[in-house]
Amino acid sequence: MALEDRRVGAVDREVSQQLHAGYAQYYDNPLTPAPAHVLCAWPIDAAHPVEGLLVLADDQAIGLVHDRDVPSSLRGIELDFLDELFVAPDRRGSGVAQALLDEIGSIDAARGWPI
Repeated sequence: MALEDRRVGAVDREVSQQLHAGYAQYYDNPLTPAPAHVLCAWPIDAAHPVEGLLVLADDQAIGLVHDRDVPSSLRGIELDFLDELFVAPDRRGSGVAQALLDEIGSIDAARGWPI
């Protein structure tokens, strides 16, 4: 199994759709077309603060995280805020969530943000 983690881009709209639906189902919040469109659009819009990260195995999306930078007024710096983390049910316990968190940590370190 070939694992790949990457920031969500425009080409990932379809591949990540199933994870978004699974995330919504987990919280018993059906994903209708309007919010689904927004959820997929935010991470690929460079002007929007929400970013996304995917883990793929053999071209199938198996893990997703949404995060954004937020100000920490007490520290006077920007921090990373994790909004959503979802792993496909059949991949839970396989290290996918840790891979997502490790990649977020690497991105934050590169930005000079505390981990």
